[in-house]
Amino acid sequence: MGQAYIVCMFPRLLTLLAFVTLAAPASAQAVTGKDRDSLLTAARAQYFNLRFQGMKSFSCNVDVDWDAMFRQFNGSPLPANSPMMLYLTKSQLRVKESVTSGAEVTWANSGTPSDEFAESASKLRGGIKQMLDGFFQAWTPNINGELFANHVTGVTATPTGYLVDEKNSDTDTDKLTFDKNMVLGHISSKSSDLSAEVNMKFLQTPQGWLVNNIDGDYRQPADAPPTHVSMNTDYQTVDGFQIPGTIVLSVVNVGSFNLKLSGCIVERLPK
Repeated sequence: MGQAYIVCMFPRLLTLLAFVTLAAPASAQAVTGKDRDSLLTAARAQYFNLRFQGMKSFSCNVDVDWDAMFRQFNGSPLPANSPMMLYLTKSQLRVKESVTSGAEVTWANSGTPSDEFAESASKLRGGIKQMLDGFFQAWTPNINGELFANHVTGVTATPTGYLVDEKNSDTDTDKLTFDKNMVLGHISSKSSDLSAEVNMKFLQTPQGWLVNNIDGDYRQPADAPPTHVSMNTDYQTVDGFQIPGTIVLSVVNVGSFNLKLSGCIVERLPK
């Protein structure tokens, strides 16, 4: 795909492309001062940003294909009139995503599962909520302008692109790998209790690069064996905004979960 097409898609790339053309090094070298500030400012502007577009939050129902889930784990679906299935289908899972503070996932029970299924229902609720929490924690910084935090500690230009170092605390650091157009490809995260190596993929949209795949190995604690998790989403248009439509979460040696967001309501920022 030619550079002219990309510029037509993203007019704000002009400043970034001009900088890249001038600054592409033969070997790794630090980018500092005004050059660093200009690079990061231009890069931030090319990413999809719901807050910039005027969104405050959105709320959606989360529809789970229970039949498919039980087929996957049990080999057959639960009968529609079973106490567990009646409990699950009548309960309501919802998510509210604030573009400034992240997502809140809630489960509104329609009743109390029988004693026979109470423990299983509790584990199932907790597992699905944990997966959704994980998806939105990874997704939110990519759509609210916080992909490049203010605590950048270093930028290095390489023959293939850029490395951006961030320090979130004394023990929490990230290294972000970008191509020459500052499109994010990989994040390496380390903290006192977690390490992760994550690959990122983005869609081209008229509003900027929009994340649609997050795929990586996670270790918790940091010296534990890795768990491979893949998170994919397509998008739906609600009140003029692009928000997730179907979220597919896959955990190696566990299974895949298809979650559809429906009945979404958008709240705009005051003008």
